[in-house]
Amino acid sequence: MAERSTKASRTKSGPEPHVGIFWLLDGTLLTDSTPLNQAEPYGDHLTHPRSHIDVWDGWQKLGKVPVDVPYEQPPRGRVVFNRKTSQSVLLADKCILERKSVVAEITKALGLLKDVTLGSDSHYRCSKCLYGSITGADWDD
Repeated sequence: MAERSTKASRTKSGPEPHVGIFWLLDGTLLTDSTPLNQAEPYGDHLTHPRSHIDVWDGWQKLGKVPVDVPYEQPPRGRVVFNRKTSQSVLLADKCILERKSVVAEITKALGLLKDVTLGSDSHYRCSKCLYGSITGADWDD
């Protein structure tokens, strides 16, 4: 896992800090999150209890996301909270990490505090990053 730090601040009127999972589908950020005070312990971290595959499956059944798009196709990631450093850690596909505006949108949506650590992880690699350009898929919108 590669990490780098960045400054990201939350306004006083912003949401309570969350941990969670997210996707970037056709330029739209989709999140599923848990308030930090309800997050589950996972080693030195606090994490969101639901998995990408379970949330995506539920959203497909509700019609929120296309049934013909597998959960691992769009760029995705996860935010956890490191209890030792008191920092949020945003792990994501490089298609997300390379776009400062999307990182800022995630930071705002999850109410993250300053000093967010950004990192990549082999779990969060979209089809475009794994296999090259996919017909009909354009995440640069």
